[in-house]
Amino acid sequence: MEQAKGIVAQLGTRDMDRAFPVLRRYARDRSERLSHVAQQVVSGKLAGLQLLEHGTAKVVPCESPR
Repeated sequence: MEQAKGIVAQLGTRDMDRAFPVLRRYARDRSERLSHVAQQVVSGKLAGLQLLEHGTAKVVPCESPR
């Protein structure tokens, strides 16, 4: 986990504490275990930049019917 946080922090110029929520959100959004996502980042199977892009994606609210 610490290695994955370090990779995300380095790529996104974030500190380690701010990298953890990026990993957690990615895992939750995909219904994956956080440890599995961290392992993929460390092994290079999941690009850290992909996590960062996912973490910065904007959520567009739906218009409510009138």
